[in-house]
Amino acid sequence: MTGVEKNIKARLLRIQQKTLEVDRLNRMCAALKNRGDGDESVGPQEHLRDNIKKQIKEVDDETTNVQKDWITNQIELIKRQEEKNKVERKADDLRTQKSILDQKKIRINSEVEGHNKAIRELEVAKKNQVFEMNKLNDLIYQNNEKQEKLTNDNFNIEMEFKQKLKEMENESIKLENQITQLKEQKSDILVDIIDAEK
Repeated sequence: MTGVEKNIKARLLRIQQKTLEVDRLNRMCAALKNRGDGDESVGPQEHLRDNIKKQIKEVDDETTNVQKDWITNQIELIKRQEEKNKVERKADDLRTQKSILDQKKIRINSEVEGHNKAIRELEVAKKNQVFEMNKLNDLIYQNNEKQEKLTNDNFNIEMEFKQKLKEMENESIKLENQITQLKEQKSDILVDIIDAEK
């Protein structure tokens, strides 16, 4: 129970008590009137009756003030209740928004983790690609070396073949000359034999 509600209940209790007091004083006042014998000079009773009327007026005034305060407090209570309801609605809205933001945060974190995983996979693929490129470059370099060596070997073989071919041509020419000489010598020998037989 709030302080305002306690205050209202206390004032209501006071109003009830004052109402009972007014009823009691009214009864006393009526009893005094009934006991009067018409003599206006009776001092103590008149004084008591006036005092009772004064107390009744004070009680009425206080009751009126209490009722006004009660109405004011009721209005204030209604206003505070409306404010409380408004705050509760706002709190519900904020809780709903927080729940939505939490779900969004979870989704974004999941997407970020997915992106990070993809980045890690790309980095691994990049390293593998670099390794393969280096390996391919090594093979190209080795192939170029082999190609250069093969070119040099072919050139040397070709030069050696040409040299041998030239030597064989010279040897062939030399043999042809020798054959020619032998034929001439043979021819001379045949002539000498024919001449000897004559």
